[in-house]
Amino acid sequence: MIDAIQERLLELGTRGVDYELGGFGWFQGWSDTARKPDWVEDEYEENMVDFMKDVRVAFNEFALPFILAGPGMRGFQDKKGGKGAICEAQKRATERPEFIESTAYVESRHFASK
Repeated sequence: MIDAIQERLLELGTRGVDYELGGFGWFQGWSDTARKPDWVEDEYEENMVDFMKDVRVAFNEFALPFILAGPGMRGFQDKKGGKGAICEAQKRATERPEFIESTAYVESRHFASK
């Protein structure tokens, strides 16, 4: 993913486009619970934290804002486990002290069809 984004940014540079990264949007997690790997519920929050830190390092943007949109396709049906656990882990990651002023979790479960 990082390589693909960097390639596109390099293309912009060759066209004389002056750009600045304004933030990073992330909407993912559905397939993580669909496969039900053992690590999902226990490690997702920590993995999300590591991901945000790694992206910031890769782009040399140490305060790059992140917006995480929870994968709420099934609404609030999965309160314990599954997709609900992913949404809650993403939210907790954005609430950590090192991210509190530069990240936001956006709740998408309100928009799920019933």
